Amino acid sequence: LMNISGEYVDYLKFGWGTSIVHEQDIIKAKVEMYKNHQITPYTGGTLFELAYRSKKLEDFFAEAHDLGFPAIEVSDGSVDIPHEEKLECIELAKSNGFEVLSEVGKK
Repeated sequence: LMNISGEYVDYLKFGWGTSIVHEQDIIKAKVEMYKNHQITPYTGGTLFELAYRSKKLEDFFAEAHDLGFPAIEVSDGSVDIPHEEKLECIELAKSNGFEVLSEVGKK
């Protein structure tokens, strides 16, 4: 699929908890394959929200780096995060070297 239409894809989201459900080797291989096609793979916001709620953002960032993700989604679609705290989370993610995508709205 990437050989046929990868040039039309800029970002690829690993939605929900995909990156923690599958074997790490599979996720790492997929992340590298997308990056080789100049596609930015990123973790979905639900996983960020789980880390935020559990007060484990640093662990989440470390795991995302270990898996090779250059970007993450910061969202508050399932949990309530005050706007200022969401902005702080975005800055924290950026200071940890991630490109940040942000979802707007609730599920």
